[in-house]
Amino acid sequence: EAGVDVRQGTVAWGLFPQRPTAAWIDGAVAGLADEDNAWLLRFKQVIVAAGRRDMGLAFDGWDRPGVMGVTAAHRLATVYEALECKHAVLIGSDTQALVSAHALTGKSVHIAAIVEQAGQVRGDPALLQSLVEQGAQVLTGHVISGTTGDAFGVQRITVVALDEAGGHVSGSSREIHCDTVLLGVAAIPAIELVEATGVSTSFQAERGGH
Repeated sequence: EAGVDVRQGTVAWGLFPQRPTAAWIDGAVAGLADEDNAWLLRFKQVIVAAGRRDMGLAFDGWDRPGVMGVTAAHRLATVYEALECKHAVLIGSDTQALVSAHALTGKSVHIAAIVEQAGQVRGDPALLQSLVEQGAQVLTGHVISGTTGDAFGVQRITVVALDEAGGHVSGSSREIHCDTVLLGVAAIPAIELVEATGVSTSFQAERGGH
């Protein structure tokens, strides 16, 4: 009603300011695309509200199908109803990770375990208790060391215990059968579009990243 042109189903794939290496750009333009076309749209000002994304975690077999961010899994299950998952392990335990894991249980996903590097779960106790009552085992002072499976996906993971100082593997390990690994260790701001404009960025830990 205010005259705003709302484009649903449209992605912004780039923001391009005019600069010496891009003299062909007449002012600042945004690269947009939908299912049928890609085009450039000139703008004077832009507000980037791209949100945040799950932080990745490197371990043996991290690139195997079935390893994904917990927020991505949440959206696949609740928005697109396209998550093929029956038994999952959650890596990380902050409140947002527990919220997403709890939502997945409503989509017939069994949370087999919650693996937390710290000595105690960091998230909401009520959410944790609900997941435990539904069969989730809690492994604090543990980290994931790898996944086992095939080209089609994860079949189980190996977790190892840390020593009392929390910095070194103690040697104790166990296997957990699952088909999905949910990475909920942290969320970081999605700044790729902002970076594309060439603006300066800085790392600010208190705000969650760059």
